[in-house]
Amino acid sequence: MGISSDYDAGILDIAARMFFDGTETMQTEEGLTDILEKVSEIKPQVSLWYDGEAEPQQALLDENLTASWLFHDVTLVMEEEGQPVESVFPEEGALQNDGAWVILDSTDYPDEAIEFIDYSLRPEVQKRITENLYTAPVIQESELDMSDELYSRVYGPGPEASIRPSHEVYLDNEDFLSQKWRELIQ
Repeated sequence: MGISSDYDAGILDIAARMFFDGTETMQTEEGLTDILEKVSEIKPQVSLWYDGEAEPQQALLDENLTASWLFHDVTLVMEEEGQPVESVFPEEGALQNDGAWVILDSTDYPDEAIEFIDYSLRPEVQKRITENLYTAPVIQESELDMSDELYSRVYGPGPEASIRPSHEVYLDNEDFLSQKWRELIQ
Protein backbone atom coordinates (compact mmCIF):
# COMPACT_ATOMS: atom_id res chain seq x y z
CA MET A 1 0.00 0.00 0.00
CA GLY A 2 2.94 2.35 0.49
CA ILE A 3 1.55 3.89 3.65
CA SER A 4 4.02 4.80 6.34
CA SER A 5 4.17 2.52 9.33
CA ASP A 6 4.24 5.60 11.57
CA TYR A 7 0.45 5.74 11.73
CA ASP A 8 -2.57 3.50 11.50
CA ALA A 9 -4.62 4.50 8.49
CA GLY A 10 -7.77 2.70 9.61
CA ILE A 11 -8.18 4.73 12.75
CA LEU A 12 -8.23 7.94 10.70
CA ASP A 13 -11.08 6.63 8.51
CA ILE A 14 -13.02 5.53 11.59
CA ALA A 15 -12.58 8.90 13.31
CA ALA A 16 -13.53 10.72 10.09
CA ARG A 17 -16.77 8.74 9.89
CA MET A 18 -17.64 8.96 13.59
CA PHE A 19 -16.85 12.59 14.30
CA PHE A 20 -16.75 14.37 10.95
CA ASP A 21 -18.31 14.01 7.52
CA GLY A 22 -16.24 11.02 6.50
CA THR A 23 -13.94 11.19 3.54
CA GLU A 24 -14.81 14.82 2.80
CA THR A 25 -12.88 15.94 5.88
CA MET A 26 -9.90 13.88 4.73
CA GLN A 27 -9.46 15.90 1.53
CA THR A 28 -7.44 18.73 3.10
CA GLU A 29 -4.47 18.94 5.45
CA GLU A 30 -6.64 21.03 7.80
CA GLY A 31 -9.26 18.26 7.85
CA LEU A 32 -6.62 15.59 8.40
CA THR A 33 -5.19 17.62 11.27
CA ASP A 34 -8.67 17.90 12.84
CA ILE A 35 -9.06 14.12 12.57
CA LEU A 36 -5.64 13.49 14.10
CA GLU A 37 -6.41 15.89 16.94
CA LYS A 38 -9.61 13.93 17.61
CA VAL A 39 -7.66 10.65 17.57
CA SER A 40 -5.17 12.14 20.03
CA GLU A 41 -8.01 12.43 22.55
CA ILE A 42 -8.03 8.64 22.94
CA LYS A 43 -4.28 8.53 23.51
CA PRO A 44 -4.57 8.51 27.33
CA GLN A 45 -6.73 5.36 27.05
CA VAL A 46 -4.25 3.49 24.85
CA SER A 47 -1.39 1.69 26.51
CA LEU A 48 0.19 0.26 23.36
CA TRP A 49 0.10 0.90 19.61
CA TYR A 50 0.83 -2.34 17.77
CA ASP A 51 3.19 -2.49 14.83
CA GLY A 52 1.84 -5.76 13.48
CA GLU A 53 -1.21 -7.98 13.42
CA ALA A 54 0.43 -10.88 15.29
CA GLU A 55 1.22 -8.84 18.41
CA PRO A 56 -2.35 -8.35 19.73
CA GLN A 57 -3.29 -11.88 18.64
CA GLN A 58 -0.49 -13.39 20.73
CA ALA A 59 -1.25 -11.09 23.67
CA LEU A 60 -4.87 -12.29 23.63
CA LEU A 61 -3.76 -15.92 23.45
CA ASP A 62 -1.38 -15.35 26.37
CA GLU A 63 -4.26 -13.70 28.27
CA ASN A 64 -2.29 -10.47 28.64
CA LEU A 65 -5.21 -8.54 27.09
CA THR A 66 -8.94 -8.74 27.55
CA ALA A 67 -9.84 -6.84 24.37
CA SER A 68 -8.04 -5.75 21.24
CA TRP A 69 -8.43 -5.03 17.57
CA LEU A 70 -7.95 -8.00 15.25
CA PHE A 71 -8.92 -8.80 11.71
CA HIS A 72 -12.31 -10.51 11.59
CA ASP A 73 -11.00 -13.49 9.60
CA VAL A 74 -8.20 -14.06 12.13
CA THR A 75 -10.73 -13.89 14.97
CA LEU A 76 -13.00 -16.44 13.27
CA VAL A 77 -10.10 -18.87 12.78
CA MET A 78 -9.09 -18.41 16.44
CA GLU A 79 -12.70 -18.96 17.49
CA GLU A 80 -12.88 -22.14 15.40
CA GLU A 81 -9.70 -23.36 17.13
CA GLY A 82 -11.47 -23.01 20.47
CA GLN A 83 -9.99 -19.72 21.62
CA PRO A 84 -12.31 -17.58 23.77
CA VAL A 85 -12.62 -14.70 21.28
CA GLU A 86 -15.53 -13.06 19.48
CA SER A 87 -15.83 -10.52 16.69
CA VAL A 88 -17.85 -7.51 17.77
CA PHE A 89 -18.68 -4.97 15.09
CA PRO A 90 -19.12 -1.36 16.12
CA GLU A 91 -22.47 0.13 15.14
CA GLU A 92 -20.61 2.96 13.40
CA GLY A 93 -19.23 0.43 10.93
CA ALA A 94 -16.30 -1.96 10.76
CA LEU A 95 -13.17 -1.25 8.79
CA GLN A 96 -13.03 -3.32 5.60
CA ASN A 97 -9.80 -3.33 3.68
CA ASP A 98 -8.85 -5.01 0.44
CA GLY A 99 -5.94 -7.16 -0.51
CA ALA A 100 -4.72 -7.64 -4.05
CA TRP A 101 -2.54 -10.02 -6.02
CA VAL A 102 0.30 -8.38 -7.91
CA ILE A 103 2.98 -9.63 -10.22
CA LEU A 104 6.30 -7.90 -9.84
CA ASP A 105 8.07 -6.74 -12.98
CA SER A 106 11.19 -8.45 -11.67
CA THR A 107 9.69 -11.95 -11.54
CA ASP A 108 11.37 -14.69 -13.51
CA TYR A 109 8.03 -16.50 -13.78
CA PRO A 110 5.34 -14.10 -15.06
CA ASP A 111 3.39 -16.82 -16.88
CA GLU A 112 3.28 -19.02 -13.79
CA ALA A 113 2.22 -16.05 -11.66
CA ILE A 114 -0.65 -15.31 -14.04
CA GLU A 115 -1.64 -18.99 -14.00
CA PHE A 116 -1.67 -18.97 -10.17
CA ILE A 117 -3.80 -15.82 -10.03
CA ASP A 118 -6.21 -17.22 -12.62
CA TYR A 119 -6.47 -20.40 -10.53
CA SER A 120 -7.05 -18.49 -7.28
CA LEU A 121 -9.91 -16.52 -8.88
CA ARG A 122 -11.93 -19.59 -9.82
CA PRO A 123 -15.26 -19.61 -7.97
CA GLU A 124 -14.63 -23.02 -6.38
CA VAL A 125 -11.20 -21.90 -5.11
CA GLN A 126 -12.56 -18.60 -3.79
CA LYS A 127 -15.31 -20.48 -1.98
CA ARG A 128 -12.80 -22.92 -0.45
CA ILE A 129 -10.59 -20.03 0.73
CA THR A 130 -13.63 -18.31 2.24
CA GLU A 131 -14.79 -21.50 3.98
CA ASN A 132 -11.36 -22.19 5.46
CA LEU A 133 -9.87 -18.76 6.14
CA TYR A 134 -13.03 -16.63 6.39
CA THR A 135 -11.64 -13.99 4.08
CA ALA A 136 -14.11 -12.20 1.85
CA PRO A 137 -14.01 -13.52 -1.72
CA VAL A 138 -12.59 -11.22 -4.36
CA ILE A 139 -15.07 -12.25 -7.04
CA GLN A 140 -18.76 -11.39 -7.21
CA GLU A 141 -20.92 -13.19 -4.67
CA SER A 142 -23.29 -14.14 -7.50
CA GLU A 143 -20.52 -16.36 -8.94
CA LEU A 144 -20.22 -18.29 -5.68
CA ASP A 145 -22.41 -20.95 -4.20
CA MET A 146 -22.07 -19.52 -0.72
CA SER A 147 -24.67 -20.14 1.97
CA ASP A 148 -26.34 -17.22 3.73
CA GLU A 149 -24.79 -18.49 6.97
CA LEU A 150 -21.24 -18.38 5.56
CA TYR A 151 -21.87 -14.97 3.97
CA SER A 152 -23.11 -13.60 7.31
CA ARG A 153 -20.17 -15.13 9.19
CA VAL A 154 -17.59 -13.69 6.79
CA TYR A 155 -19.12 -10.26 6.18
CA GLY A 156 -20.65 -9.53 9.59
CA PRO A 157 -22.94 -6.54 9.09
CA GLY A 158 -22.08 -6.53 5.38
CA PRO A 159 -19.89 -4.56 2.98
CA GLU A 160 -22.43 -1.74 2.70
CA ALA A 161 -22.07 -1.00 6.44
CA SER A 162 -18.28 -0.96 6.37
CA ILE A 163 -15.76 1.85 6.51
CA ARG A 164 -13.35 1.70 3.59
CA PRO A 165 -9.82 3.12 3.93
CA SER A 166 -9.10 6.17 1.78
CA HIS A 167 -5.90 4.84 0.24
CA GLU A 168 -5.45 7.74 -2.18
CA VAL A 169 -5.56 10.23 0.69
CA TYR A 170 -2.82 8.30 2.48
CA LEU A 171 -0.63 8.04 -0.57
CA ASP A 172 -1.10 11.70 -1.51
CA ASN A 173 -0.41 12.90 2.05
CA GLU A 174 2.08 10.31 3.29
CA ASP A 175 4.78 12.70 4.56
CA PHE A 176 2.28 15.11 6.11
CA LEU A 177 0.40 12.31 7.90
CA SER A 178 3.60 10.71 9.19
CA GLN A 179 4.79 14.03 10.58
CA LYS A 180 1.43 14.88 12.18
CA TRP A 181 1.07 11.37 13.65
CA ARG A 182 4.48 11.73 15.33
CA GLU A 183 3.57 15.22 16.59
CA LEU A 184 0.08 14.46 17.90
CA ILE A 185 0.03 10.77 18.75
CA GLN A 186 3.52 9.45 19.49
